[in-house]
Amino acid sequence: CLVFFTKQPLTTLCGLRPFPLMVIIPTLLLVSGMMILFSEMDNLLREQWPNLAFVPAKKPPEALISVPNKWLSLVAALGLVSGMELLIRGVIMRGLRGWESDRQAILKTAAIYMLVQMLFSTSLYIVPMAFLNGLVLSWLVVRVGSVWLALLAQLWFAGIPMILVYTTELNIPGFINLSEDVVAIQHQPGWLNLIGLILVFAGGWWLHTLYPPLLPEPNATAPEDDGDDDDF
Repeated sequence: CLVFFTKQPLTTLCGLRPFPLMVIIPTLLLVSGMMILFSEMDNLLREQWPNLAFVPAKKPPEALISVPNKWLSLVAALGLVSGMELLIRGVIMRGLRGWESDRQAILKTAAIYMLVQMLFSTSLYIVPMAFLNGLVLSWLVVRVGSVWLALLAQLWFAGIPMILVYTTELNIPGFINLSEDVVAIQHQPGWLNLIGLILVFAGGWWLHTLYPPLLPEPNATAPEDDGDDDDF
């Protein structure tokens, strides 16, 4: 609808620009580590505040085991993720960056992303993870200059746990638990949390070396000194 009414190509409307392929690996490392650590954060929140769930529900991705058509649900979920990413990180964030600083745009886009995630969630446990995830993805868009990378990261973040459930018999307590007992809170093994920390620091450090912090921009509103001492 936005493409039709604005008469702009989707690539222009959503900021789908080419990006250096070298940033894919550190981005996937960072997102994989976040996936692991967010899973354990979810376990801790469920243990400390068990009443934050709106309705009794299984923790994803275990909840996907009972879905009749698993691959159809995977395609639908990834399609929803793609549309959400193009709208929030593409259209909305692109508009915010035209009116505000990049820092404000990142924070507001992360907050919008968090609120949208809450609409599809059965509990409040998603709130801190969604906001942190939104900050990272929005930062990627600002620094790399393309929504393509954030879209790839989000598809990886949402799709890998589902694919692991569908294609493997992987059974890791607290992360992917295929047992029937979905009520008891389980924590992930320490080695898995350590891997998550290593991936986050490795991916974050790699991205930092590729895209170091920008220098403060000069005040655009300040008049330029033309060398003339006359004041008006």
